[in-house]
Amino acid sequence: MFLEIQTHKQGELIPPACGLRVQNLKITDRDLQILEFLLQMKFAGFEEIYRKFFPESENLFWGYSHWCRDRLRKLRLNGLVKTFQFPGSPRKYLIATEKGRRALLREWPLCGAPWALKKPQYVHFEHDLMVLRVRQTLEEAGLIRKWISERFLKIEFGDLREVSIEKFNIPDGIFEEISGQRVALEVEMSHKARAKYREKTKYQAGLMRSPIAKDFEFQRVLYLCLSKAVAKTLKEETCIYGDLFEVETIEEFFLKNLKMMKVN
Repeated sequence: MFLEIQTHKQGELIPPACGLRVQNLKITDRDLQILEFLLQMKFAGFEEIYRKFFPESENLFWGYSHWCRDRLRKLRLNGLVKTFQFPGSPRKYLIATEKGRRALLREWPLCGAPWALKKPQYVHFEHDLMVLRVRQTLEEAGLIRKWISERFLKIEFGDLREVSIEKFNIPDGIFEEISGQRVALEVEMSHKARAKYREKTKYQAGLMRSPIAKDFEFQRVLYLCLSKAVAKTLKEETCIYGDLFEVETIEEFFLKNLKMMKVN
C-alpha cells in the first residue's frame, strides 16, 4: 500500500513521492507535527512526545500511553523515525529519518524542515536535552506561543555574509511570549572565560538594537546556567544593559515555572 498523506488544509489524499513507500499507514497531521518537532529539536523521548502530542490520553494508567507508544512504533516500523540510545543512558530517544523528512516536506513544503540527523552528537546530548525540557516547560506553563529552533535558525541565517562565523552566535532557540515579545534562549551547561561572555553579550545587545533579519529579531535574552558561578558572572557582565538580559540558574527556572503551573 502506497503512502497516503492527509492534507493539512482540505483532507484530500495525495499520491506519494517517487520511491516513498509505507506499509499499512496513513500519515495524520499529528504524525507530521511529531516529525517536524523531532527535526527541530534533534531528538525527543517517548515522555516528551506523549506530553506534547497526546494530551487527551494523559490520565490513562499505562506509562506514556498505549496510544502514543503504538503510533510511534508504527512510524518506526515504516522508517519515518528511528530510536537510539546513548551509552550509560537507560532511556531510548527518537529522531526523524530522511524518509520522515521527505514525507513531511511532501505535505508541508514550506515548513523549513532541517536535514535529518543520522544520530545526535553525544557531546551535545545533555545540552540539547535541557533545551528540549526548557521548551516543554514554557509551553506547558502557557507562557509562549511560538518557538523557532536553533536548527531552523542555522538554516536561515547560518550563511549570512555580512557577519563573521566567529562573531555570529545563533541562540539555542527564540521563543515568542504571549505578550508578543521575542526572547532568545541561551542554555549554559559549562563554564567559559569571562571575556567570552563579555564579547557574546555585547554582540547580542547590538543585535537587539539592530536586528540582522526579521526572524532573528528578539527583545531580550534569557540565560539559564547550570552553575551558580556562571550565573553570577553573566549577571555581572550584563547588568550594564538593564532589562535586555535575564540570568538565572536552571534550578531556579524549573522551580519558578513549577510553582506557576501549580497555581494555574
